Amino acid sequence: MILDCIVAPAAAPQVAAAQPPLSPTLQLDSVDHQILKAIRESGTYGTFIWSALNQVTATFNPKSREEARAIRLELWKRLKRLLNAKVVFLFRRRFVTLKNLPPLPRPLVRHARRPSAMRAASIQAGSAVKPPNDQKAAAQQQPVHPEPDQVKSPPIEPVQQVQKTKNAADPAEISSAARALAGIPRRAKKKWTGWIGRTHCWRDQPIILPSGEAAYIYGVLRGRVIATLDRGRLLGGFFGDGGPMRWTVLPAEQIRLYRNPSAQILGKQKRGKRECPSELKAQTARANGSLPPRPGNRPRGRPKKSVDPV
Repeated sequence: MILDCIVAPAAAPQVAAAQPPLSPTLQLDSVDHQILKAIRESGTYGTFIWSALNQVTATFNPKSREEARAIRLELWKRLKRLLNAKVVFLFRRRFVTLKNLPPLPRPLVRHARRPSAMRAASIQAGSAVKPPNDQKAAAQQQPVHPEPDQVKSPPIEPVQQVQKTKNAADPAEISSAARALAGIPRRAKKKWTGWIGRTHCWRDQPIILPSGEAAYIYGVLRGRVIATLDRGRLLGGFFGDGGPMRWTVLPAEQIRLYRNPSAQILGKQKRGKRECPSELKAQTARANGSLPPRPGNRPRGRPKKSVDPV
């Protein structure tokens, strides 16, 4: 049997749907009732703000996009008036309802921080490092032996103990430091590795070991530095008669980065000084720019576009 109509018994109380309380000073017209009807038809949890406004806008049959935009803005003003009068309520920021619903509980999700080599290198005491096995620990604790005759690496200038004096640097010493820095290859491609404190290190970067020996960085990871006496290579080993160890692994706090003495000399000359604008220097720069380039060099300025003869 199919029932097409259900009639409630006479004993069942018939309660009308609760209407939203209206403010005594708020006057609603037909447009406001259309907005409330569009929200009421969407159910208990309401609808998206602009979905309701677009539904009401379609009843006006706008002739152009500009007219539809103007109608939506006017409806948005009316909706804000209803929100301020507590006739309509916001739900989850962008939904509107006729009931003041409680906010939905949000689960507390603790997101894991992404691993960072800089953070792992800067935090030394709190990092949990797995203890190495006996063979690796014995290999790491072996001292770095002096360099044999058959393996040669580019030498590093010895660290000079510069005494603090009140006199300025000698002009000849400054010129020598400038020539030394000019001989270093510029824009050399570096293979970056981990961090030591706040310094981003690269492979083959010169360092000073705790014993005072000059070495190079082979890699940095989580506060540990792989130091080698041979640039870009790990030579030596105890397995298979590989010879004495030429590399070691040390904590980052025991490593001292090598500072070029020539760069330190030139850097001290500019400490606390600011260059003043000079008209003579500007005229000299203009004169140099107007001169033709040397033979074999690229001409100055932008290359002229070649025009095909007609």
